[in-house]
Amino acid sequence: MIVNYGDVTAEQKITFMKEHPAFANIDAVKNDRFVVLDYVEATPGPRNIEAVEKLVGGFLGN
Repeated sequence: MIVNYGDVTAEQKITFMKEHPAFANIDAVKNDRFVVLDYVEATPGPRNIEAVEKLVGGFLGN
């Protein structure tokens, strides 16, 4: 799960994880299985429902 928040974009965070050797053996990185959530989806509030749906899709490979 990548939270799209701050000065570093979600894509930059994903690129960093793909290029950094410490993350090389993580299944999600090896299989390009990232779920990106906006900041408001990752903090308590009504958009958590959308976040859960995105996470389910990510876990199921949708």
